[in-house]
Amino acid sequence: MYRKACRWFWGLVMATSCLVVPAQALSAPAQLEPFEVGTFSQWRSSVQRPTWVVFTATWCAMCPAVVSELIRSARQHPQRPLVWAVLTDVAPGEEDARFWSRHAHLRGADRVLGFEGIPQAIRYAVDPGWRGTVPHVALLEPGGRLALFSGQPPASALQR
Repeated sequence: MYRKACRWFWGLVMATSCLVVPAQALSAPAQLEPFEVGTFSQWRSSVQRPTWVVFTATWCAMCPAVVSELIRSARQHPQRPLVWAVLTDVAPGEEDARFWSRHAHLRGADRVLGFEGIPQAIRYAVDPGWRGTVPHVALLEPGGRLALFSGQPPASALQR
């Protein structure tokens, strides 16, 4: 009787566990979108709501914490800004089956994009003063207003 009850219980657990999917996984991007040199200037003139763009790289040690904090702050912000992550060292199509598990901090972003090209070109297009350090964060507002930060933006900048 005990074995039968255990089998029934674990069968029920296994059957229902596949139905429980974290909400974050439902919205996770499935693949990298392309990011080109002119993409940022298009975004700057066309965003309809506040958008936080974080330029990151897979080799960056502090980027996961900054990306995760931006996503958390955006979810708590009254205007609910979008968070877009741009990988400066991975081109679309280069991500493999393990990419999203190795970079789980990107799953909460509204969009994840990859760049293929010369790093200096993207840096100059985004911020001519950008020396290439990541994370580099751009806070975009409707109307083309822009604030740029190397590293984590201060909380006061995120609240504005």
